[in-house]
Amino acid sequence: MSTSLAAPEDDLAHRLAEAEATIHALLSGQIDAMVSPDNTTVVLLSKAQESLRASEERYRSIVETTNDGIWTVDANKIITFVNRRVTEMLGFHAGEMVGRPLFDFLNGDGQMRAEQRIEQTRAGVSTESESGVLRKDGTELWALIKASPIRGVGGAYAGTLATVTDYSGRREARAAVRKERDRAQRFLDSAEVMLVALDATGRVTLANRYACTILERTEDELLGCDWIETCTPVRGRAALTANFHAALGGGLGVAEYPVVGRSGLERLIEWRNTVQWDDTGRVSGIFSSGTDITERSRGEDALRAAEERTRFALRSAGVGIWDMDYIRNGLQWSALMAAQYGMPVGSFNGTFEAFIAGVHPEDRESVLETFGKAIRSGGDFILTNRALWPDGTVHWLEGTGRMHLDGAGNAVRALGISVDVTARHDIQEQFQQTHKMEAVGRLAGGVAHDFNNLLMVITGYSDLVLQELVVGDSRRDDIQQIRNAAEGAARLTRQLLAFSRQQVIKPAMILLEEVVSESLKMLERVIGEDVEVVVRLKQPPATVHMDPGQLEQVVMNLTLNARDALPTGGTITVETDTVELSDSEALAQGLAAAGRFATLCVIDNGHGIDDATKARIFEPFFTTKDQGKGTGLGLATAHGIAEQSGGAIRVASKPGEGAAFCVYLPLFTSSRTAGEPRDPDQAIPFGSETILIVEDSDAVRDITRRVLERQGYRVLTAPTAGAALQLSRRHDGDIHLLLTDVVMPEMSGRLLAERFADEHPAARILFMSGYTDDAVLRYGVQRAEMPYLQKPFSPKTLADRVRSVLDAA
Repeated sequence: MSTSLAAPEDDLAHRLAEAEATIHALLSGQIDAMVSPDNTTVVLLSKAQESLRASEERYRSIVETTNDGIWTVDANKIITFVNRRVTEMLGFHAGEMVGRPLFDFLNGDGQMRAEQRIEQTRAGVSTESESGVLRKDGTELWALIKASPIRGVGGAYAGTLATVTDYSGRREARAAVRKERDRAQRFLDSAEVMLVALDATGRVTLANRYACTILERTEDELLGCDWIETCTPVRGRAALTANFHAALGGGLGVAEYPVVGRSGLERLIEWRNTVQWDDTGRVSGIFSSGTDITERSRGEDALRAAEERTRFALRSAGVGIWDMDYIRNGLQWSALMAAQYGMPVGSFNGTFEAFIAGVHPEDRESVLETFGKAIRSGGDFILTNRALWPDGTVHWLEGTGRMHLDGAGNAVRALGISVDVTARHDIQEQFQQTHKMEAVGRLAGGVAHDFNNLLMVITGYSDLVLQELVVGDSRRDDIQQIRNAAEGAARLTRQLLAFSRQQVIKPAMILLEEVVSESLKMLERVIGEDVEVVVRLKQPPATVHMDPGQLEQVVMNLTLNARDALPTGGTITVETDTVELSDSEALAQGLAAAGRFATLCVIDNGHGIDDATKARIFEPFFTTKDQGKGTGLGLATAHGIAEQSGGAIRVASKPGEGAAFCVYLPLFTSSRTAGEPRDPDQAIPFGSETILIVEDSDAVRDITRRVLERQGYRVLTAPTAGAALQLSRRHDGDIHLLLTDVVMPEMSGRLLAERFADEHPAARILFMSGYTDDAVLRYGVQRAEMPYLQKPFSPKTLADRVRSVLDAA
């Protein structure tokens, strides 16, 4: 390091300039005129000259002994002084430099820098810069040059004083450092990972090329910037700041967090961090290497999403997965697979034997046989079996599997899927049961048609005989018993059709208690002797508006359901009553509005119903009965009939406390009553019109003709539709009413009616049928809104209906 001058450079330059100027003036005799005659002035001047010489020697000694070179140039850039150190550094004698232009000793770049220094010192500004100076041997000395202005008399610019410090060694050291740094930077830049160094405040002190590329910024832009504020997304900066301080305290490790480029593009980076210390042992920052895992993360996210979609699809579809390893004798089950066998998650021990233990005992042999065939042949196989749950319930399972064999034909692995098809199996069973019920219904409908025809003949002739016998004749009682038996048979037919759901719906004002009483009489045969039936019917009877057959079906369904709840016997109580409900009470019972209601309750003291079953008890096909013992339609049908009639049905029950099913039906006030005793002697209306009867049953056709002829009508009869049309054409204009059966061979009653109406537009049409299922609808009678008469009917009903149709014309 160079020795400091005794005085500031500006003062040194100024005093040297003044001293040289004075000495030069004295030596040259320019101040002779100042010598006074008495030599006083000469003495003074001599002393001054001595002082100046001493000062000059003192400063020259300082200048010559300093380790820095010193030169001065005048205002014309001519060298006026060089000290010994300059000659040593450059290899010139002082005489070879003084008096020559400064630029002779500088290269091109040095000349430009010297020009800038001189201009700045001319302006009174001291400068400092590195520059090259030429040695005598032609080589270049790299020096630090500090320049200051020299002031002459009056402070005017007189030249420039410069100190020259040899920087060659330092420049070489710096070059070596730069070379090493550049070499290290090349290594850093060749790395395909982000290399970033942060100081203790979180500012960037190093960033390699890859980091600049990812961050879309230059190295200069990154150096010194706040890393977290500049290079990370806003949403995670608070947590990242906490992590950074934790890392400075030694909490290092692998971390993943995103960085954001200038454009806003984010990349996910996996960072590995190392703490940096300074020479004093204090933490100076963190050096981090980061791997771009964006694409890997996206792939992992896509894989996780695909796996989640697969799991969701399998879970939604109810598909369980199993995987059998025959090498290790291990069986893996998915959670859903375990659930299909009624096992809690984690309870399956992972063996084939445990799987077989969960199979229904009756299916284990077939399952083992299926696996045995697959082990021998390999390939795909189908597995269908029942699972016997720990609670004793049975579930049906279906699935497929694939057996993998090695080169020697030994089983190494099998995997497959399984689906719980219990619901589908139950639906199939219920569907088959429904088909059986439909077959029974069709059979019942066919039987009812023929049976109704026979009953109509019996009741018709009975009424005719009763009309001919006088009161008091002992034969009247006999005939009345025959007729009563026929009425009972007719009610039995209606009950049979209600059971098979084949009745025609015809709402009417009916007496609730009478229909309930008649229904229970028929049910006595099927309830069983071990069940006591207690009947409590309110009097007087309540009037409701609904189809009698539907009400009979409700009574039957609720009573049989109560009987099924008493497998070892018990008591069934059937009650009727009337209630008046407020808006809130009606809403609580599922009714649309407040009002007066008739109630029908069927109560049993059986095993009761739990809440889960009550929640589904009115669902179609839902049943708690054993396979083949119920369709799950009885209570659902009763529920539908109640709502269709403007009412509701509710159940109250607890396990072990029996059950009560109550039906609410709107109450009507009506003078019309149902079930009144029919008096065969009651007046029957007469007429004189011509009626054409078309009926394929000879007995029905004959009794119908006789009843109408007795009432004064002119009657024509035909066994088929074709015969009826031929007969009608011979009586053009004379036929007032066509009374035709609906279902007949050759041509239906509806088609006959259409053709007859074309030829006899003024005539009226009345349909009759012994079928009570949807045959009437299929043949278009109700759809055409034609008058209809249901068999069997009494002579009075026939006469009343005929008269009403004719009078309506």
